[in-house]
Amino acid sequence: MRSRPMPQKKKTTRRARRENKARITTAGAAVLIFSVTLVGLIALFVHRNDLISPLAEKRQQVLAEAKKADADTTHIKKYLTEKNISYVTIDRLSKAAYLVRLKTGEEVFISEDKDILKQLTSLQLILARLTMEGKQASRLDFRYDKPVVLYE
Repeated sequence: MRSRPMPQKKKTTRRARRENKARITTAGAAVLIFSVTLVGLIALFVHRNDLISPLAEKRQQVLAEAKKADADTTHIKKYLTEKNISYVTIDRLSKAAYLVRLKTGEEVFISEDKDILKQLTSLQLILARLTMEGKQASRLDFRYDKPVVLYE
């Protein structure tokens, strides 16, 4: 029986060792860059809300307030129509007040902090009493605890 000679380990040159080392280093760097990029993308999608700029949040807040104001204006128009109170315009004065100009010339200030239906019911009652008494008001203000009526 013939014995096989043991395979000899191939001797590598210094240059070959450096090239192998460079390949391993380059591959390691590529894997590291890929891993960091992948983790960054995952973090971006998981924590998406944390990255919204303050300007975008402010814009969303302003849009939400505008939608709420439109909804409140719609309610005021609806209640005024139900109460048979003729109006010309409804303007938002501030975050908590509206100005309603009636066709008869009165300016009515309505508070958003109080129940709008109650304020308009009070307005209907006050206008009816003023008509019976033959008086003309220039301003009615419902922003306070008790309605304020200013005469011409």
